[in-house]
Amino acid sequence: MKRLVERFNPAWGAAVMGTGITSIVSYIVGGIFKWLAIVLFAVNSIFLIYSLILWILMWIITPKKIKQILNNPSSIVFIPTVPIGVIVYVSNVMTLKQSILQNIDPVLLTYAWFISSIVIFILSVHFFYKMFSNPDIEIQHSTYGWLIPPVALLVIPLGGVKFLGYYPEWGINFLIIFSLIGGGAGLFAYLFVNAAVTHRYFFHELPIKHMTPTIWIGLGPIGAIVVVFIGYAKMFAEFQPVSNFGHFSIPFAMLFWGFGVLWYFVALLLTLHNTFFEEIPYSMGWWAFTFPLGIFTLSTYSVYRIMDKSRFVLVLFYLFFVTLLFFWALTFYRTFKYHLWEPKDKDIVEKNKIKV
Repeated sequence: MKRLVERFNPAWGAAVMGTGITSIVSYIVGGIFKWLAIVLFAVNSIFLIYSLILWILMWIITPKKIKQILNNPSSIVFIPTVPIGVIVYVSNVMTLKQSILQNIDPVLLTYAWFISSIVIFILSVHFFYKMFSNPDIEIQHSTYGWLIPPVALLVIPLGGVKFLGYYPEWGINFLIIFSLIGGGAGLFAYLFVNAAVTHRYFFHELPIKHMTPTIWIGLGPIGAIVVVFIGYAKMFAEFQPVSNFGHFSIPFAMLFWGFGVLWYFVALLLTLHNTFFEEIPYSMGWWAFTFPLGIFTLSTYSVYRIMDKSRFVLVLFYLFFVTLLFFWALTFYRTFKYHLWEPKDKDIVEKNKIKV
């Protein structure tokens, strides 16, 4: 067991995140894709059980490994992916609760969301503490993977919106305030960290080619901000002191969505460049292709509903959805191939153990 935990890559949480959001979006598309959503949910249940058990054991059995990860500016960002994955999984359950999971008790899901949110907040504080206090961090260490902690904070209110109708009146205020803390912290963390990382991409050499998938992480905070601020409009209506802010949150979300459309094509061009002229080696970082694009696709559907079901927005939604399915299928295939189908390839296993 200890050897299994030592080899565990915390970036497996990204597989839970990516598969969960793909299931949610597939269910929204409807038709035969509702069946795909159910299949993805089943696959994701396996991912979650594997990731969560080993992630918890990692803190208990291998403290030296945890210390190394928490002190490494490249790997520290992947630690929160498992608690993020839990919240995405909870949101997936709440989505499917309309059909096959009607008997699930939302109170249990609330506990899972709350505990994961607390863990995310603590890890995010630690991330910024390390960024400020570590004198050895150089500009070359920065990648868009650093946007994972801001995404983690922005995921907190995503779960909060789902539980709005299940809280007693006395708990609604707490839910809204806690969600505001996560959303506010995530928004400004994104603005600060994104500026630092983009500075590196503009004025220094690009990261090594196996980090190419992290470019798509830039879509994660954007999509989350759009979904969160549209959700805030609903939440604010339930909370009189800030009820007027709902009129501001939707236009604000729309502006971020516009930037996300631009970033989709930038990320696509950079990915195609590396695909055609350089080989992108497989690593668990490939799952960065999925969740950021998935949450942005979900945000596009929210914009579609707000914009009186605009056909142009609908075309963009399906473009993003098709890209999401392609990336998920390709990433799942390569994960299956290198971790299950060809476990005898020790070189690949060792590379994936380090490169997250």
